[in-house]
Amino acid sequence: MLRVSAFDFSIYHVKQGSLMPTGSDKYSISEAGKEVAEKAAWTLAAAAADATNAGALVSYLQLLRELHGAQGDEIEAAAPANGRFLENGFSGRSPVTIKYLRGRARKGMAGSALAFTGSVGSQVTQVDAVGILQHGNASASTIAHMKMLREIAMRYPRSTTIQAWVNTCMVAKSAKLAIRATDLAGAAIPIGAVGISTSLASALGRAGIRLKYETVICRCAMELHWRARVEMSLSGLGGRSSSGGTGKPNGPASSVLFELFRRRGLTRFLGQYETAKIINEPGGWNAVKDKLMLM
Repeated sequence: MLRVSAFDFSIYHVKQGSLMPTGSDKYSISEAGKEVAEKAAWTLAAAAADATNAGALVSYLQLLRELHGAQGDEIEAAAPANGRFLENGFSGRSPVTIKYLRGRARKGMAGSALAFTGSVGSQVTQVDAVGILQHGNASASTIAHMKMLREIAMRYPRSTTIQAWVNTCMVAKSAKLAIRATDLAGAAIPIGAVGISTSLASALGRAGIRLKYETVICRCAMELHWRARVEMSLSGLGGRSSSGGTGKPNGPASSVLFELFRRRGLTRFLGQYETAKIINEPGGWNAVKDKLMLM
């Protein structure tokens, strides 16, 4: 029988005053510093190379580095189960979630290749047309998501729980919008110093968001995922025998998740994610976390 009672927090440990899913707190200050330093080094190297007409070579080397990292992410894709599921007797594999995470890694490779194309092209056009398209599309899609999330929250004005879920999602989406707007400015303004500044600002922003909000976003992802599973089960759309598919939301949590996974803009032509199946899987919260942390 499904229980929506208080969660047994014994599977959590305390970190910096917050409850954090064990094994999900891998991002540290030292890792953030390393990530920003690496981005700064590549940015400055590209700027110096542009001055000697060697920008394409540095961009190519950076592409190889990013592809190598993305391949590692694809191989190591894993989806540990949501503690809420385990508490209620639901365990097992999460093949659709693993497929999503591996697909995200492959998209990272494709994004790196597009960024390389835009970087090389900008040496002729002075603006990164590919970057403008990428960041512009991401910004528009994020604005649409935020609008729909606000509407979901407005349907349940008396529920502090639902307001907290949506507020957490809005923090993540607002951060993404700010970072993408910065990247868009760097791609559109043909001034080297602006490109360097926006690139470093984006790297610092991404690292800062992960350090400050990853704990609460992990927790929110687990809670949303479990509540959505309960909603879908009660509606007859989920459950152990569910065949999944695209399905339809049946409550506030499932509405939030269906909105987070809804494809808009250029990506809508790729088809929709198998959101109902992700909700139904014990490890599905990992995909929810990925969606919220994707900057």
